[in-house]
This record gives sequence, C-alpha cells and structure tokens, in this order.
Amino acid sequence: MIQETCHKVFSWRGIAPRLMAAQVLAGFSQWIDLFLIFSVPAFLWKSTPGQMAVVASCFGLPGLFLGPFIGAILDRLDVRRVACIWALVRTALTACIAFVDGFEYFSALVIFKGLANVFYWPATSILTQQYIGPAERINYFSALSVFDQITKIVTPMIAGGATLFIELQLVFLMSAIMTLASSVIIFLLPKFKLHCRDEELSENVLKFFLEGFRLVKKLPPDLLLSIIIGVGMSVSLAIYDPHVAAYLSFLKFDPKTFSILVSFTAAGAVCGALCIRFFGRDCSSIRFIQVGVAIFFLAILSVAIIAVCLSGNINVAVFFSAVVYWWNWL
Repeated sequence: MIQETCHKVFSWRGIAPRLMAAQVLAGFSQWIDLFLIFSVPAFLWKSTPGQMAVVASCFGLPGLFLGPFIGAILDRLDVRRVACIWALVRTALTACIAFVDGFEYFSALVIFKGLANVFYWPATSILTQQYIGPAERINYFSALSVFDQITKIVTPMIAGGATLFIELQLVFLMSAIMTLASSVIIFLLPKFKLHCRDEELSENVLKFFLEGFRLVKKLPPDLLLSIIIGVGMSVSLAIYDPHVAAYLSFLKFDPKTFSILVSFTAAGAVCGALCIRFFGRDCSSIRFIQVGVAIFFLAILSVAIIAVCLSGNINVAVFFSAVVYWWNWL
C-alpha cells in the first residue's frame, strides 16, 4: 500500500533519476575507497600482507557484526534522513583518511568508514523500495546494474590515472566529493516518512534478529549450500586481494598496475553476466554454482602458478594473471 501510494505521488521522471544519480555517485565513491584502502598501505607505507589483511578486516567487520541489527532498525526509521546523515559521515571520514598519517590511524578510520557503510547502504536500498514502484523496478534496477558494471571497470582506471597528478592518498578527496554530492541529492528528495512507535522498535529488533537465525535452519539444502559457498569465496577473496596489492608493491609496481588488475576483475563480472545472459538460459542455478566454483578455483590456482613460475618475466605474469583473475566473478 505504501509503495503504491508512493508510486502515484512520485513519477519515474521525478524521483528515479535523482535517486539513481545518488546511488551511482555513491558506487563510484565506494569503488574508489576499495581501491585506495588496499593501495595506500601497500604502495605508500609498504605494509606487510598481514597488515593488509588487518585493513581488509577493519573495513568488513562492522557489517559482519552489525548488519543483522541494522536492517531491523532502519525498517522503522526515516531512512531518507538516515541515508543523508550517514552520507555526510562517510564524507567527513573519507576527507580525514585523505590526510591521516600512519597505518594505525588509517586503520581506525577505516573501521568507522565500514560502520558508516553499514548504515548508508541498507538505508538507500529501503529508499529504493519506498520511492520506486513495483512496475518500474525492473527498468530501474536494470539501468542501475549497467551503471554499476561501468563503474567497476572505469573507477580503478580513474583513480590510478589520478595518481599521475596528485598524491595517492589525496585521491580519497575524489571519493569525498562524490559522497557529498550523493548526500545533497538524497537531502533534496521529497520527504517520505514511515510511522512507527519507539516502543515497537525497541521490542521487535531483538525478536526479528533471533528469528532470522531460526529461519536459516528452514532454508532448502541447495540454497544453504550456495550461501556457504558464497561465504567461502568471499573469505578467499578477502585473503587474496590484500596480498595482490602487497605483492605488486614488493615487485616495485605502482598503483596504476593495481588499478589495471582491479579493472580486469570488473570486466570479468561483465563478461560473466553476458555469458549467463546469452548461453545459460537452459542451465539450472546448481549448474551455475558448480561452474562458477570450478572457474574460481582454477583462476586462483593459475594466478599462484603464474606468480611462481614467471617471476623472471613478471610483466607477462601480471598481465596474464589479470586476464585469468577476472573470471573469478563469473
């Protein structure tokens, strides 16, 4: 009922382009952050792989521990205001990261940055559900997906190219500007407020949180297996990505090389999606999982073999490992 009313009040031409612009800008900002969070410690401070793993953990742990609570809380608040506030927080933290000196302070700010993301991204997802009517969501999410894939490919190149003109750490300011712009756009969106009593919020958050864990036991075996596999692949990538940045730094490469590698990863997502779209119509979801896991394993193994066997001709190794690695996201 709420969504239908919202659909009648706000037309596609009015609300959708502005909301999409905010999400695209936030996506650019997020990908710049991910590129720089690994690049700055690796190439600027010559951090060890262990320190790189710490930075990756700092960015992801807030979502791991607070994510289940945040969704239940945001569903009962004015998410437009929440998204705007935390977008401003992300802007301030990103600007601070651009000038912080030292690995310890950098890691601390990355933790708070991850915390801000835990509030911001679910809030914008709920905003989409509120403002975009059911009939328009297919077109909206299709267009947003196109922009997202373009962002994944272009952003590392832009960030890497920016290092030719400004210091690596100052590229964070580009992210801060984009986040600030997204906060302004969200602030200018029409007000849309859900009515919820405070006592209802306090009584139900814990109940919904516990109920979510109980539902895991009721999931179909195939779905539960796919979730476990997805978590395992995420863990392996969390281990792999920081070591790639540290390894390239050890080999005396600059951030531009790392940006090329990340762009190949994004290109793999696009190619994988196209393969599924045109050649996978008759395949089941289980078959996709099996093929994806097999390619993922072969890609990681190939990169490891290339790094060892072609160490004497590392330019070829880096290029070829990039070509292989982009299949990880299939």
